[in-house]
Amino acid sequence: MNIALENKSASFCREAFRQTKLIQEHAECIVSDVLEDVGQIASAEAQICLKSKELIDHGVQIGAASEISVFYITEGRERVRCMRLSKPIEFEFDCPALSSDAFVQVTLSCQGVQARAINPRKIAVQITVRADLNCWAEDSLSIPFGVSEPSEGLQLRQQNTQSVMTVQLGEKSFVISEQIPLDADEEPCAIVCSRSELLCTDHQIIGSKALIKGGAQLRIGYETQDGALPRFTEQCLPFSVLVDMPDESCALGSVLLQTTALYAELSDAINNSRVIELELHAVAQFSFEKCESINYLSDAYSTRCPVIAVEEEASLCRKSAAERLHAGTIERIQVEEERGLVAASAADILSYAVKDGKAVLSASVSLLLCAENGSFSALQRLVSMETPMPEGEGELVDARIIALKAERQGEEIMLNLSCETDCILTDKNAIRYISSLELDTENAYDSAAMPSLTLAKKAGRELWEIAKLYNSSVEAIGALNDKYTLPGDLLLIPRV
Repeated sequence: MNIALENKSASFCREAFRQTKLIQEHAECIVSDVLEDVGQIASAEAQICLKSKELIDHGVQIGAASEISVFYITEGRERVRCMRLSKPIEFEFDCPALSSDAFVQVTLSCQGVQARAINPRKIAVQITVRADLNCWAEDSLSIPFGVSEPSEGLQLRQQNTQSVMTVQLGEKSFVISEQIPLDADEEPCAIVCSRSELLCTDHQIIGSKALIKGGAQLRIGYETQDGALPRFTEQCLPFSVLVDMPDESCALGSVLLQTTALYAELSDAINNSRVIELELHAVAQFSFEKCESINYLSDAYSTRCPVIAVEEEASLCRKSAAERLHAGTIERIQVEEERGLVAASAADILSYAVKDGKAVLSASVSLLLCAENGSFSALQRLVSMETPMPEGEGELVDARIIALKAERQGEEIMLNLSCETDCILTDKNAIRYISSLELDTENAYDSAAMPSLTLAKKAGRELWEIAKLYNSSVEAIGALNDKYTLPGDLLLIPRV
């Protein structure tokens, strides 16, 4: 005899596909005729911009653009110059199972740029770009919590758990425009590099809207008319993005920020000084979550006949939280005294991963040294850092440099590097529930052969376990033992 079960359904967005992919691209550039020959490569950096994301027949195609700046010391070692080049980048992710209405989220980051001089007029570049792809699909969860019609002798155990479900995803483009003033005594002649790093710092709910707050950390390099090396200005520009919420019972979950375009140009100000006209285009990719109370049928038996129950398992997210981890290192680098002091420094994150319960990061550091006679030389170092992971199931989603200091101390250069990484902690709960139920009425119990009353020790067991073992019910055991109190750990178990 099949028992009809009552189900409760919950709609949510399921993470259908996740993958991280690294791509290495190569490019070459010819030194402009107006610039000096290449003596030594000093450093290289890149800005990665998301240009397109598209669902294709067998997966997802991501289009991006990289703006690369290569700094080199001239052949006479008396100046530092910069060459800029662009390189389109394309990622293809194979996932044939994705539906046509899947929602795609992606973040792109540069994982290092290597440059070398092929000859005094030609530079070769290798860039490594990382793409983190998350694809979501609409789904629903249907779990039985009871029976449609009561059956005599059927005992049901219902339990409850809380689950945080992603209920909606979205994205919104925004633009940051700003004039960045330069020192009046400078004579900038050309922008040589521009980089942006977007960071979400806070969010708050305002009625039916969610306000996302953050900052755009900018680093812009420019050459001056008579300067021996480029100068840099760093700014942190605040921004806010207002997005619609599905309903007021939701909460903002994850926020992924990605630069889509960055324009920086020199312009004249009204006081005869120069300013940088900046325009940054970006997209905020976000998700909304809702806490659902889920009742489910976890066990069943009958006092009249055997029960055939089919169980299934579901993994539910009870909560997720973001935590910011910090790591750093102090390095001592032996350098010949004649190479001089540190004139400039730069660093890039090369990799980040979880290993043996720790967040492990590696970075590339480039140092530009200037001797007393005005000649330049370059120095590169690879460094690694680690910090303990919080307890629980966590993953790293981003990493960035937050502080870099390099200074000469006698025969050594003291290098102090700090970085931070975002860690997402997820607390998951696996529940087992009954998906179908059948009564074996052909093999009904002989109730006359069962004792009408049994004396048993509780021995730390739940009443449900005892009732199931002795063919009774939780209600009957409770009612009888409320009426007759026995000493110690003894219980009276009535036959039902």
